[in-house]
Amino acid sequence: MGHHITRRACFAVPLRALTTPALAQDFPSRPVRIVVPFPAGGAADLAARWIAQKLATTWSQTVVVDNRPGGANGNLGAGQVAHAAPDGHTLLLSSSGAFTTNALLYRDTPFDPLHDLAPTSIVMVAPNLLVARAEAPYHTLPELIAYARANPGAVRYASQGVGSTGHLTGAYLALVSGADLVHVPYRGSVPAVADLLAGNIDIMWDTITSVLPHVREARLQGLATGGAGRTPALPGLPTAAEQGLADFVSVGWFAVAAPGGTPLPIIERLSAAIRDAVQSPEIVRQMTELGALPGGGTPEAMAGYMRSETARWKRIIDQANISVN
Repeated sequence: MGHHITRRACFAVPLRALTTPALAQDFPSRPVRIVVPFPAGGAADLAARWIAQKLATTWSQTVVVDNRPGGANGNLGAGQVAHAAPDGHTLLLSSSGAFTTNALLYRDTPFDPLHDLAPTSIVMVAPNLLVARAEAPYHTLPELIAYARANPGAVRYASQGVGSTGHLTGAYLALVSGADLVHVPYRGSVPAVADLLAGNIDIMWDTITSVLPHVREARLQGLATGGAGRTPALPGLPTAAEQGLADFVSVGWFAVAAPGGTPLPIIERLSAAIRDAVQSPEIVRQMTELGALPGGGTPEAMAGYMRSETARWKRIIDQANISVN
């Protein structure tokens, strides 16, 4: 009996060593599904469709985009991927909430992003812009802050929903500037921007991909960008840091992850294919037209960014006492 166990133990390692690279060579062996936890038409959905097309060509395999909106800030679709078979055939393409802040905000988040999702690559980075209704009586970030301090309760900021990037960035702005801002959550960016355009709400933080056309056509005022530097799409718009809020950064980023436990050779193969896709001239052009910057980078770089962003937003959430009960 003991002899039998020893023989099995001997064979275990070489077999695993043989099959793991073979796994990656055979991948993908059937259609790949990219789950987008938001409705069709948004930035995450567009990025997923561009990438799916490229991957399908690269792999000569069907790649489908599956929109699964619902749950808090993308938690439903992200949770489905976190609990899917860890074989690389089910992927998540989401904005940063699923990778960072959702787990800090929602007690019922059905997964731990740092353990249950395997990072592959960041695909797109889009600065958040602070925009105001066209006829607002302030035209720069310092003017807005002064107005909101002088008129407590008068400035209402829209967000894409409780716990969304727009909500957190608005609370972050109020925290560091002393501006008195009233949060008005909506069900997504589209209805919030519509009310901002109609003049029913005052300001909003939203990704450049959602509001760039309105700023260019002067239907909304751009007051600041949350990027670390100015955005090439609106080079005349100063950053929040340039306007007196040192270290203020809020960017929207989108990334692809596989279920936690997906074998490393498959992750590396996925990451390389996604990097090639997002750095292709066609996708670079499409992202640039939206005002976004193409991503790239390794699984390790994405994992490090997830950890640092989670820690940074945890400090802000704790200091601003944000809860989403």
